[in-house]
Amino acid sequence: MPADTIGLPPGNTTVRLQVIDTGSRLLCKSDTLIEPTIPGHEFLNLPNVSWLVENLRTGRKVLFDCGVRKGFKDLPPAALRILEVSTPGLHVNWDVPDVLLKSRVDVAEIDWIIWSHHHWDHTGDPTRFPPHVGIVVGPDFTANHLPAYPSNPNSEMMEQDFAGRPFWELNFDKSQTIGGFRAYDFWGDGSFFILDTPGHSIGHVGALARTSNMDFVFMGGDICHFPGVFRPSTHIPLPDSISSTTRLDTYFPCPCAAATFTSIHPKGEEKGRQEPFYRPATGPSSIYDDPDRAYDTVQKLVEFDAQPNIMVCIAHDPAVAETLPTMNMNSRNEMNGWKEKGYKEACHWGFLNQLPRAGKPGRPNIVENYKCEGKLYKDAKALKAGPIVVKL
Repeated sequence: MPADTIGLPPGNTTVRLQVIDTGSRLLCKSDTLIEPTIPGHEFLNLPNVSWLVENLRTGRKVLFDCGVRKGFKDLPPAALRILEVSTPGLHVNWDVPDVLLKSRVDVAEIDWIIWSHHHWDHTGDPTRFPPHVGIVVGPDFTANHLPAYPSNPNSEMMEQDFAGRPFWELNFDKSQTIGGFRAYDFWGDGSFFILDTPGHSIGHVGALARTSNMDFVFMGGDICHFPGVFRPSTHIPLPDSISSTTRLDTYFPCPCAAATFTSIHPKGEEKGRQEPFYRPATGPSSIYDDPDRAYDTVQKLVEFDAQPNIMVCIAHDPAVAETLPTMNMNSRNEMNGWKEKGYKEACHWGFLNQLPRAGKPGRPNIVENYKCEGKLYKDAKALKAGPIVVKL
């Protein structure tokens, strides 16, 4: 699909884009996020990334998503209930402010924290930022998620996160459209757009960052939770063999025949070359607010993914966390120049490592139990009861 049919706006103001490993690792039940369930893939291994975006014209900085707060055991009861039903494993070893501090980025230089949506694995801990750092949310957030806990005992949000700081709910009514998504020009100079990407959560947004005049990174948040929800496609079918460009596990030969993976595709080997393995979960366990709308949103994402000058990164893609140069590794690492460096090709088929092998998990569980502030907890209920006691 030619890039100009997406409606990418021309421009020459760019951003510096840096990816942050937020320090959280999630083990989620597959049927809460994707369907159908392929035997051996009953759980999803989910790392979690966020982004530091700096306008190179003005020097203004924002964060897109903020990971999990280190003290997640103190989340509101409504949020802990979601955690209990969807996420049997969660470890938080550091948070975004820790990475910024280590990278010598003053958190006071951040203007806004943009939340892709309201879930606890993206909102972080705003109290770790100065009060002038504001929160940006998507449409209808206020009406559906506020007031926060404890004033509203059923809210997943926390009052302390909003207290005394600017709050901005985006309005897309007069915005432009990019690739079928309503798009808000955040700084008014064409360098960074917030996209209305509904389905997973009321108020869910993505972002499109211009890293060179006509190269972009699409930050999807939780537009979906596994790349196999939008890959392969008719635009980029699974090739006859997967080359060494993709970092497949040593379990697989190199090159690796496509049939290794299409043999387990729910739609069979022929369709499995050009249709995604999954779709957003619709069953009773789904934690999607509107899975059918999410499906429609993902169909638009497929078109972005097909563009050679757009790199799509969702928050929980293991290949993104494993392959891209994070700020954690080096404070100077950045996504600018991703096209020349081959990052898109290196990440594109990386999700295949997670698919089951002979009915067994492709990779072991990323974590077991819960780890919060250095202490282990058996499950969500134990977060309030107390940590696991290890006898020496």
